[in-house]
Amino acid sequence: MANKTPESKLQANARYNAKFQLIPFRVKEDGSDGFTRQDLIEAAEAAGMSMNAFIVDALLDRLRRY
Repeated sequence: MANKTPESKLQANARYNAKFQLIPFRVKEDGSDGFTRQDLIEAAEAAGMSMNAFIVDALLDRLRRY
């Protein structure tokens, strides 16, 4: 099956993604880290933010203390 995404769209996506650095992290499903992925989703929704924006905001808040 051939790729149906136009080459121009693939190139635009690649240019956009090149602006970011992916920093993956893991959260234990059982919540033994103190929170679950669902906790993050719900907190972000309550704050009116995306999960990514919520995490970045929390990290910036913590980094400002140092």
